[in-house]
Amino acid sequence: MGDQSLPLLCEVFQWARGTKPQQPLTAGIWHPDLIALREVVTEQSDILTFYNYDDLETLREQVDDLT
Repeated sequence: MGDQSLPLLCEVFQWARGTKPQQPLTAGIWHPDLIALREVVTEQSDILTFYNYDDLETLREQVDDLT
């Protein structure tokens, strides 16, 4: 599927910001290879969220990659 959802993601963030939310907005960073999608998520999210079901070393690598 790749970046096919990128336009929708941009529209959703725009729509959500337009409602003047009281809670932070976020979308999960779920695949490191989808660079454009990841950039939008990182730029538009108030907080960064992700999940990891792998081992501790993989989690550390993932956290380091966020910085």
